Amino acid sequence: MVSGLEPEVEAKLVRMVSTRKRIDFLDALHTFSAELQSIALPAAEVDKKQALKDNDREEVLLNGVQFIGRDELPHFRSAMKAVALSATMSDAQADAIVERVLRSTSRTASGADSYFVVDRLLVRGLGAIAEPYLLLKPRNTGMIPPVRIDMHAAVEGGGGAHSSTQQATVRCKISTANLYGLYRLEDIECFTQQSVGEPEPWIRLDTEVREEFSFGPLDAEGVQEQRTARVLSVQTPEPAPTVSEELEESF
Repeated sequence: MVSGLEPEVEAKLVRMVSTRKRIDFLDALHTFSAELQSIALPAAEVDKKQALKDNDREEVLLNGVQFIGRDELPHFRSAMKAVALSATMSDAQADAIVERVLRSTSRTASGADSYFVVDRLLVRGLGAIAEPYLLLKPRNTGMIPPVRIDMHAAVEGGGGAHSSTQQATVRCKISTANLYGLYRLEDIECFTQQSVGEPEPWIRLDTEVREEFSFGPLDAEGVQEQRTARVLSVQTPEPAPTVSEELEESF
């Protein structure tokens, strides 16, 4: 899968982290922070069955209202359908929109895309230079940020409030965060041998997949989707390195 970064940017980032120094990783992440905020992603590929499994255990914020897990999934679906119906969609069209949004809230898709892009850039990207010595895996934070959905009916076109040229649409923005850590394999091995749990992440990474799309009526049963963007942002909560830290790690 292509990372979506410009080839020269990716090459520079990989060269910066090839030193295996933590300070250079942090420097690279902060130097290219703007480019890492909007990495183009392909359309999500997840089937309805997997999406339902994911939503059984997911916390979602729909227009600021919280829904958690299987027990609240029917209410979550009803709330999304109400938004679609408010855009004068038919019952069948509203159901189609709900199913489409549910697929985009699947953490299987957002997790896979964010993981493989970051792994390619910061771990596998080193393969041409040296054997991988890092492991990328989810951080054990105890709390995973909820999926955030902003879903609203909108009227597009001109000619006044009751003009036949106007068309009702449903606009949707979905944000899914996944929190990772880069771990040195030697640190993991040391903790395993001592049976003392696992080390803290060598570097913490916060990712977010953002997707925007809209729906308009196609026919009495179906809807037409227009996807405007699906991007990944990667950043670290670690502060940028200072001059003294750079000197300390150099010696």
